[in-house]
Amino acid sequence: MKFSSAFLGLLAALSVRAAISESELKENTAKGLRLISLAEGVDPVWKTEDEKLDLMRSKINFFDVTEVYDPNTPITALSGTVSSLVTYAPPSHQDEVKAIIATLSLDNMKSYLATLTAFNNRYYKSQTGVDATNWIVKTVGDIAAAYPASQATVKAFTHTWIQSSIIARIPGTSNGPVTILGAHMDSINLNNPTNGRAPGADDDGSGTVNLIEAFRALLASGFKPATPVEFHWYSGEEAGLLGSQAIAKSYKAAGTQVKAMMQLDMTA
Repeated sequence: MKFSSAFLGLLAALSVRAAISESELKENTAKGLRLISLAEGVDPVWKTEDEKLDLMRSKINFFDVTEVYDPNTPITALSGTVSSLVTYAPPSHQDEVKAIIATLSLDNMKSYLATLTAFNNRYYKSQTGVDATNWIVKTVGDIAAAYPASQATVKAFTHTWIQSSIIARIPGTSNGPVTILGAHMDSINLNNPTNGRAPGADDDGSGTVNLIEAFRALLASGFKPATPVEFHWYSGEEAGLLGSQAIAKSYKAAGTQVKAMMQLDMTA
């Protein structure tokens, strides 16, 4: 599922002023209800899982903020948290980048995609969703292990649901703000989310395999970034951008500085 201005939208979802009590949050969550943000500046509303599916079928964009909403912490308005637009210098290091681009393998990406789409689905609550995540962790981990000089690391970011997100990190020569390249690895069949067939080749198998191959090409080139570069594969995007919100909340709490973020979704 493709969203415009997705990263700013994440900040918007995290900037809703607490209007729901802690007791209401616990009570309704225990009933299986989900807290849904439909628009910036508007209080989120409670929906059942079936009502969430109806929103998806109607192609209505939303954030499921159940996991990140904090009734005890009124958060600053979005306008106060997003920096003003900055004018940057023209792209540099073009010779180095072109040399790395020349090493990208379409055959590799086709092979990765064939494996990803062979899973029945990659739904965030399904076992095949977990299996797909485990395959990505192993694939990316094997790439990192093949280039130990890179000091790249790969780890699962666990959630309250069964499918983890994944973070691969290439350390920088300094520990400055992180640059993030992301994609969501989950898929969904809107008629039968848990068991229905959902190969998700374009949405978002395409972005997922782009990231894997970009990670491989950078490590193979001996790439040494000035500041850390991370590759994120998000869980639960189709259900309301769950994985990316959880990571954004974690980074905010830890004071992690983000230099830039680029999301790859439906790139085929």
